[in-house]
Amino acid sequence: MSYLIYQNAQIHYIRFGTGSQTLVALHGYGDSAALYRALEPSLGKRYTIYSIDLPYHGRTRWAATRLFGVADIAGIVAAVCEAESVGRFALMGYSMGGRFAMCIAPDFADRLDALFIIAASGIKIHPILMPLLFLLGLFASYRSIFAIPPYYLLLCV
Repeated sequence: MSYLIYQNAQIHYIRFGTGSQTLVALHGYGDSAALYRALEPSLGKRYTIYSIDLPYHGRTRWAATRLFGVADIAGIVAAVCEAESVGRFALMGYSMGGRFAMCIAPDFADRLDALFIIAASGIKIHPILMPLLFLLGLFASYRSIFAIPPYYLLLCV
């Protein structure tokens, strides 16, 4: 469990896993950094994971006199990477964290090894694609939840 100061706010993050690659994880609305602990058995040997409590969540204390924005999320990720001497990294976001991850990815394009987006909030899909996505979803569900074809995921992002 670690803390750092970012613009008068106390940012909490946790580190777990022992892998040689780095993964920075952003949780969804109402969650906390602890959400990603479930990934340790499957990803902990490949990645050292830094899971950040976003402002107003978990143990992070947002003391700034203003609301936070996307630039703050990028600043917090940069501060964690600097504090932990992280160079290149993969970025993962779930729900609200997925939306933030997409928004800040260009800021870290020269350092990102991968971008993992899981059920990002606010993604709009063109109505003409809905029947196709429905059929692909049925097909994927029939095969199993773990057999979702890669092209289905690409259409959703």
